[in-house]
This record gives sequence, C-alpha cells and structure tokens, in this order.
Amino acid sequence: MIFGRTDKRLSERTSKMPADRTGTFVANVSSRRDCDALVAETVERFGRVDTLVNAAGMNLVGTIEETSDEDWEECITSDLSGVFYMSRAAVPHLKETKGSIVNIGSVSSLGGGWSHAAYNAAKAVSPI
Repeated sequence: MIFGRTDKRLSERTSKMPADRTGTFVANVSSRRDCDALVAETVERFGRVDTLVNAAGMNLVGTIEETSDEDWEECITSDLSGVFYMSRAAVPHLKETKGSIVNIGSVSSLGGGWSHAAYNAAKAVSPI
C-alpha cells in the first residue's frame, strides 16, 4: 500500500506497478485518523501487514527565528508524530505477522544544520 497527500502523485508513481499487488491511499501522516484508516484499508485489501516503512516527512528550511508556529507544527507532526501514529496503528498487525518497522532517518539525527530548526528537532538534534 502506497500513500501520500494527493491522488495525482500517487497515480503517477504507481501507474507502472502491478495493480493486483499495489494499492494507493490518500492520507497525511500528521493525522492519527488518516494513519488508522490507512492501516485498516491495507488489512482490508491485502489481509495483513508485514512491513511498515516510515519514510514520509518534510524538510522545512528555516532557522528558529524564521520558522513560524504553523511551519513548526506541520514539520513536527509530519516527521515525528507521523512515525508514532503509523507505528501505533500497525503494531497490532505486525505482531500477528512477526513483521518489521523500518524508520527512514536522516543525517540530521547525527548533527543538524543551522537552517533547519524544526526538521532537526524532529530528527532528534537541534542547533537552537
């Protein structure tokens, strides 16, 4: 199951994939409800969840002085809360299949850049 924020991009990305083994779902990982619905739809369509890859996110550019509250919230909920929401929704199913969670990280988890305050915070390092 492949998901994203817009149906157009999903359709473009999956147009050459086998339809019987590929599903798409419009969702935003910043929304707990979307994450729950995505996992439920995956189980409905494919009968199980074997692997969750947390790769969604955004790289917001801006220092602490340049980052608005709205941008901060969007980045944190996308890059940090989204991992939590998706993992929490998938874990009961992954326990059944003895499946795995793969979290795609960032070099910013090792040392952040000066102009990425929210992104660095979401990845566990912030130079602010």
